[in-house]
Amino acid sequence: MGILHGLIACLCWWAAAAAEAETAPPLILEDHPLAGTIYDLEQRRTVGFPELLEGMRRATYILLGETHDNMAQHANQVQVIEALSAAGHRPSATFEMIDDRQGEILKGRELGSAKYLVDLLNHVDTGWDYATYYLAVFNSVIGAGIPIRPANIERNRLAEMMAQEPVQWPVGLRRILADSPLPAALEHELLEEIVASHCGMLDETAARPMVAGQRLRDAAMTDSLLHDTGAQRLLLAGNGHVRKDRGVPMYLRRQVPADTVVVTLAMQEVEQDHNTLADYEAHWSAGVLPYDYVWFTPQADRGDPCADWQGKE
Repeated sequence: MGILHGLIACLCWWAAAAAEAETAPPLILEDHPLAGTIYDLEQRRTVGFPELLEGMRRATYILLGETHDNMAQHANQVQVIEALSAAGHRPSATFEMIDDRQGEILKGRELGSAKYLVDLLNHVDTGWDYATYYLAVFNSVIGAGIPIRPANIERNRLAEMMAQEPVQWPVGLRRILADSPLPAALEHELLEEIVASHCGMLDETAARPMVAGQRLRDAAMTDSLLHDTGAQRLLLAGNGHVRKDRGVPMYLRRQVPADTVVVTLAMQEVEQDHNTLADYEAHWSAGVLPYDYVWFTPQADRGDPCADWQGKE
């Protein structure tokens, strides 16, 4: 299943996390030849962590992708945050995993610990298992004195918006979406991914509102970044949201001056017998990974992410 396996696993994990806390899946393929390797995709070469950090140093926007249940990827995010802090950077951190309703709860609060932050976030039922997956990331951000900002739309409100006509959506999000229409081929690709990621339990008619939901969330993340006042701004979000061809970077480019530096980093799980960059690029319709950098990590061993969906037709 390859790349698609990760997408399915991510969405199935999200549904499971909404029901109960869980244990992070163990890592496998830790001795894979690409595990730990970072590629500069523009230069088509491997780079070390110092070079990655140098590539980020002058960026106004740094978009850190992830697969949500992979703890190796969260450890990499912590490494980036702590390295930026040690180099004297104090960016803000905007999280896909924190919505606008939670943002209201956080306003004016002194966040002394990750545990306190998680307690506050859990006042809103979001489905995110913060205690299992995000304590280390939150600790690194709080320890560096970095402001934390929401990036997402509260899910009940998002569901309402998905059922509405676009003219009813908030003006700011409508403007961002109108300025960056999604090409038909990419919209169809997104639709197919959503259908596939639901393990055959969803047809295209049912999936179409989810395309709108994905675009609304990308626009909301963009809007949150644009309304920040920091000199450097981090976004932590799923790899799909930080894609340069159809995610937040595409929307940002239409809203900021042309010389604004935007850097995107995807965390890519390795696959058995996929030992070269070209093996991973072959999964993409454009033949390239739509990021500036990709950091390969061990894979989270989830078993069959569709197993729980069997028999629910």
